[in-house]
Amino acid sequence: MNTVQRLIAYLIVGVLLFYGCNLRKAVPPSSSVVTPPVPAVRPAVIDKHDVNRFAHMHPRSLDRRVTVLMFHDVVEKRGSGSVFFDATLDEFREILAYFEAEDATYLSLEDLHEHLTTGKPIPERAVVLTFDDNYQGFYDNAWPILREKKIPSGMFVHTDFIGSKTGSHPKMDWAALRELDVS
Repeated sequence: MNTVQRLIAYLIVGVLLFYGCNLRKAVPPSSSVVTPPVPAVRPAVIDKHDVNRFAHMHPRSLDRRVTVLMFHDVVEKRGSGSVFFDATLDEFREILAYFEAEDATYLSLEDLHEHLTTGKPIPERAVVLTFDDNYQGFYDNAWPILREKKIPSGMFVHTDFIGSKTGSHPKMDWAALRELDVS
């Protein structure tokens, strides 16, 4: 990147920081109302006045470090619409192969939460995989591998964009999310 390009990039970042960026304004409103599906597991009712509603970290959980990897999209190949935080399918496979060679054990988010809040023992080389923003690339590329290898993962869903097919990063629809939720 030459000096002029760098200057323009800094200017754009400065403007965004100064004025803020509200991405919701950039996305056209949905033409139809979508009702979210019923979750497979009903969350417990939480009394917002209960000071103990959040479990504290258990002292026995302080003896371990857990690697938590966060991915966004997993694309087959890099293309003109790819961004720096996309992982290609080959990179994703390489990361999984590395942890397999290191004899890592994959934990679910529930396992991690139980370890942190109750002190439940976990393996020494524990790894948690998470994915952000419900990209279709997870469903098409990463999930078949994770399902085959029985590797748990967590998906953080950006609910304003469910089913969005605009741009180079389409999002999963409710049917795909229901399928993931059940699995």
